[in-house]
Amino acid sequence: MTYQIGICAKNIKSIRNPIKLSYSQVKKIVAIDQQHFNQKNNWYLINNRTCYYKDRSDARLLGELLSSDIINLLGKESGLATANYTPVFLGKKDKLGLASENIQSSDFAYYDLVTLSSLFPRLSKKYGQHTLSGLLDVLKNDKVHVPNFDEIKNQIITIYVIDWFTHQLDRNPRNILFECNLDEKGSLFSMNLAKIIDSETSFAVSKSHLIDTSFSKIWVPAIPYNDVDFKKRPERIEGLDYNIVNLLLDYPEETIAVLNRVLSTNFDQIVGRYSKRFDSEIYVCDDCISFLKAFTYEKLEEAEKIKSLW
Repeated sequence: MTYQIGICAKNIKSIRNPIKLSYSQVKKIVAIDQQHFNQKNNWYLINNRTCYYKDRSDARLLGELLSSDIINLLGKESGLATANYTPVFLGKKDKLGLASENIQSSDFAYYDLVTLSSLFPRLSKKYGQHTLSGLLDVLKNDKVHVPNFDEIKNQIITIYVIDWFTHQLDRNPRNILFECNLDEKGSLFSMNLAKIIDSETSFAVSKSHLIDTSFSKIWVPAIPYNDVDFKKRPERIEGLDYNIVNLLLDYPEETIAVLNRVLSTNFDQIVGRYSKRFDSEIYVCDDCISFLKAFTYEKLEEAEKIKSLW
């Protein structure tokens, strides 16, 4: 069974005359290289603010917005938040998508997991060679000191567990950003995760951009926990998620803290926001709401079992 989203056009704001920005304009404000910009060339000046626009009119809208709701709620205690996504119609042709104001501040330097190797040489520069356990190990033990390691560790573990819960498949090295406070010599005062972006491939959103109830129940994260080749041989441990179980074994206190937050949350209420109402921007049918609730019930049941391992 597959589901599409519904759209209430009358409730969605229209941006009629956005100003598209060039790379030379964007790079003054955003830490992004030319290659990455070429892949994501949708930067605009909207209401005198630099914004990124995601051209979407399908179930990825729900994946992004529903994931954002959950990240902002469960991540608040660890200092996590997402970009502020707003459904809009952009330009005279009324293209539907999500606009989000630039998340970067001129007070910090920004790195993704690929470019972070300039601060931490032990990290791989190759796109597909990262693991979460390797990242945490480098941040803890590298010669470059991370004064607030416990804080960044908790943030990384929190988003990883949330991504498992939402079945997020695309938290890749290019869309996990680190906000770094550097002195004039380039020494690190502190680092945190920047606002979370690109969570649209979640909640059974398929490659064809539909919500597909036949999705694979094995979570295959873009950044595996400790097996760089996990996607080639995905597996579970006694019916439980391989990556979260191994995270629990290495960081039990931190992992259980996030699982407890997950288990104490009313996801029926969060999912229910996407039922059709008079003020809806996007929505799904009642059967899809039932599926999404069942999706969270299964994850909650697994979270209880994973927690009981310790």
